[in-house]
Amino acid sequence: NMLSQMELDIVKLDMKFIQNEMSKPEEQSILKDIINMAHRMHFSVVAEGVETRDQMKRLQAMGCDYVQGYFFARPMPVAEFEELVKNQHFHSRALPVREMKNGRKMNKLMVVDEEASYRKAVAEYLGKEYQVMEFCDVDSVMSYIRTCGGEGISAVIMSMTFPEKEIADFLREMRQDPCFWQIPVLATVPSGEMMEELPMALETDDFICKCHPIQDLNKRIERLVDIAVFRKRESDLQDAACRDYLTGLLNRRGLHMAMDSLRKEDLPGAVCLFDLDDLKKVNDTCGHDKGDWLIQVFADLLRRYTRSEDIQCRYGGDEFVVILKHVRDEEIVIKKGQDICRAFQDYLGKEHFSSSCSGGIALCGVDERPSPLLIERADQALYCAKREKKGSCRLWEEGMKE
Repeated sequence: NMLSQMELDIVKLDMKFIQNEMSKPEEQSILKDIINMAHRMHFSVVAEGVETRDQMKRLQAMGCDYVQGYFFARPMPVAEFEELVKNQHFHSRALPVREMKNGRKMNKLMVVDEEASYRKAVAEYLGKEYQVMEFCDVDSVMSYIRTCGGEGISAVIMSMTFPEKEIADFLREMRQDPCFWQIPVLATVPSGEMMEELPMALETDDFICKCHPIQDLNKRIERLVDIAVFRKRESDLQDAACRDYLTGLLNRRGLHMAMDSLRKEDLPGAVCLFDLDDLKKVNDTCGHDKGDWLIQVFADLLRRYTRSEDIQCRYGGDEFVVILKHVRDEEIVIKKGQDICRAFQDYLGKEHFSSSCSGGIALCGVDERPSPLLIERADQALYCAKREKKGSCRLWEEGMKE
């Protein structure tokens, strides 16, 4: 009753149940019946407590979707786990659970093919799991993807018999646009013998011959969706690990990754370090909630006064780093830093709250790279500004010390 009434995506089989069933001969075990029942109800099945290769192979033969247990890895320290995931990527034995539709929210599957009969066959077979959308030309599907921003699209099934230039343009846009690059593209070819004549098929995520059974197409789509979901989750986890929980800005780890990814075309630039003056006093007298509010106010202000392409980071408790890209004029940079300090103070004045921030700036030439050394220089300029007048901003100069 619970399985039929509750909105579920996954059935997880308990370790003791798995071990008990594995100890029985196959003909006496109800394990395969449980897995088949779950699949009929459109659930994924996860088996826990797998400790041997034989157990894994037996579950795999029964159609179990995912397994976990000591056969893959034992509990380990965080650093070892991060290293394991980093090295294995999506080739990890423990694949992510696919996002199931379960009749509630059906993701879209784009079928782009000149043959109406093939589009119809795909729609009939996969229509229970996906909202299958049919297109007879490349331009129309690309137009649709642009309009919806790629939202809710699980995969694109693309015939390789369209003109090569159209397919090349389609794949180029799909791979270059950050909204679309995670959508997998499965190529279909009339026969295996034609692969040499259809080189664009090798540029897609996977390919399949139309002469293969339609069930094979479903397996390929499931595999591609699994990988896409894993990559999305990996990207989300990576982003979460690099973000400050309070402000949503990059944290120090995220800053160093962003600096490493800077290209020569992003320079020259400037490294700006800001510090909220007397935040400790605010925390001691008004409470930490007020201090957190000040931090959030300044983070929002940084977003408004810098460009989306610039790098914004909460560097420490009350310190923020901004890396401005494509700036050559030091007067413009100094004015930008002063504007940020002034805007923060003006905003707090309207809120009847007295506080300020100070800033320090170090320029980064076209042949340099933003580095801890430049952050240290910006820090030296910051403390010179604090000594002279809190709420001001200074540019680093040779010979300057804290």
